[in-house]
Amino acid sequence: MNTIINILMLTLFAFSPKAKPPRHDIQQISIRQGPCYGACPIYTATFNKDGSATFEGEKPRFHSPEMNLRIGKFWGKITMEKFDSLAEIIEEVDFFKMSNYRERVTDLSTTYITVTTPETTKTIEIYGIHIPEEMERLRRAIKETVDQTSWQKLEEADETE
Repeated sequence: MNTIINILMLTLFAFSPKAKPPRHDIQQISIRQGPCYGACPIYTATFNKDGSATFEGEKPRFHSPEMNLRIGKFWGKITMEKFDSLAEIIEEVDFFKMSNYRERVTDLSTTYITVTTPETTKTIEIYGIHIPEEMERLRRAIKETVDQTSWQKLEEADETE
């Protein structure tokens, strides 16, 4: 009886679905949020495969202290699981086959998403309200990662030295 159970268990594990290997060896994921005619945050955030992250925020055209924006250079860290989750979404939405998306509207912020592998770097531009679902899924996941990362401000070098 134990032999039958062992054979069944081995068979079950042998044919269970295995994690599929990534199609791309993604090294870096970056998002750039461009300016608008108002108070849109302007920043670039980059997430590396090793978990390191950088953020550079700029002052928008119209800015008030109540906005509590990150302005300047920051560093952070994300987990490998978080990076892998973003990489998985990139693969699921077929990022490397995506094209730029632009609508004929005004006063929106343009988003640029860049993905780097050892072989290539690709950037897509997103501008509009009615963004395709897969593109919006990716943009939202990266923006959520930006918002959830604990950023530490880098000290500016003294320019008088």
